[in-house]
Amino acid sequence: MRCPTLCGARRALPAETGTIRNLGEHRVGVLILLHDPDASSASPAQALAEAFELTPRAAELTAALAAGEGLKNYAKHAGLTLNTARFHLKVAFSRTGARSQAQLVGFAVRALADLPL
Repeated sequence: MRCPTLCGARRALPAETGTIRNLGEHRVGVLILLHDPDASSASPAQALAEAFELTPRAAELTAALAAGEGLKNYAKHAGLTLNTARFHLKVAFSRTGARSQAQLVGFAVRALADLPL
């Protein structure tokens, strides 16, 4: 069977349980997600505040950015000026050690993936 992309690589079917087969530039695998309903139900902002010792507003901003919201849009929805949102962004940079908004989002996404929500 041919790969649906333009690469023309052949797909290996079926994949053996617990293995990943190399398909040239493509890799095939299985991802299983488990959810414990008894685990902590903290919001992403609360989890980030605890993980990075962020202020509540800096944590909300970081969570919004990690969810794909832009800084201007966040400021508008939070009822903040853009300068105030930038202030909270700088607080988040300071507390996390991030040097850019993209790096901050990367830190947040990795932290949220590692925390029980």
